[in-house]
Amino acid sequence: MSLSLNNLFDRITPRAKAVFGIGIGRNRLSAAHVVTKKQTSYIEQIKQINLPFTLFSGTPTPEIGSALSSLLGELCGEVKRSHIPIQIALPDPVVSLRVFDLDAIPKTRKEQMALARWRFNKELNLAGRAIECSCQPFGADDNKHLLLAMAVDQNWLLCLKEACRAAGVISTVIDMAACYRANRFYERFSCEGAGMVVISLDGDAWTVSISDAQGRLRFVRSRWRETMPERARECQEIAAESEKMIRMYTHAAHERSIKNIHVIGNTQDICGVADLLDQRMAWKCTRVAGGIGFISKQGVPGNAVDSMVSALSAAVLR
Repeated sequence: MSLSLNNLFDRITPRAKAVFGIGIGRNRLSAAHVVTKKQTSYIEQIKQINLPFTLFSGTPTPEIGSALSSLLGELCGEVKRSHIPIQIALPDPVVSLRVFDLDAIPKTRKEQMALARWRFNKELNLAGRAIECSCQPFGADDNKHLLLAMAVDQNWLLCLKEACRAAGVISTVIDMAACYRANRFYERFSCEGAGMVVISLDGDAWTVSISDAQGRLRFVRSRWRETMPERARECQEIAAESEKMIRMYTHAAHERSIKNIHVIGNTQDICGVADLLDQRMAWKCTRVAGGIGFISKQGVPGNAVDSMVSALSAAVLR
């Protein structure tokens, strides 16, 4: 069949689009194989592998890199030998995202990167640690030019990339989990004329993400979760920290307003945190199951799906 007839056939009967999303955690790897057809997304398979070591602590060793490569190969299975896109979500606590308010943005990419690195070194007190940095102009707000920038420990990022290469896992995108979630939930949660808060409760991390009235991601802060938490105390801490971060953002500039707060995760986590925030703040939280928008195949447990927010978000084409 000719290329032109192929294109015509795709427009008449759209083919299924498959994506394999990987969520990297501190002590766990998660993956979701998702197929989207006629605007409906089906979870073909989910996987989780507990790690016998801890990632993103100290300096990566060759032994960790070799073990990580083996586990990534096991996680991806036959997918790594297919043409299915593989998108990897880095855990939010290991990535620093900032939106810098500037009087002027340097004209060249090299100058923008240098400025972002200087600001991160100053703010994060890196003490000589090497970082991998990326940035892009982000429009303007309140007579200030915005520069979106992200930084991650260079040694750990190289360890992950080398482990993928050794395992034969060719990733099409490696990004911060919060960015995948912002892409996944943008149309569902966006509210014209006001900012939006998303509190994500993943298996081993929780994150507060705030978008402005234009839908731009402006604030992201994240923490690791305890391995064996006392649940009531953990919920209290997450709610208190989330409230602090939201108030800090809204009070930092004039005319910043929040209309909706969404709490995403499994039912137990959502209820514990959202109920407390309802008591503490003027906005009532919207409870959102982590697997919302996906249809699971028989045999895929719903609670496990709802706990894999980042892996599922990475399994959505960008």
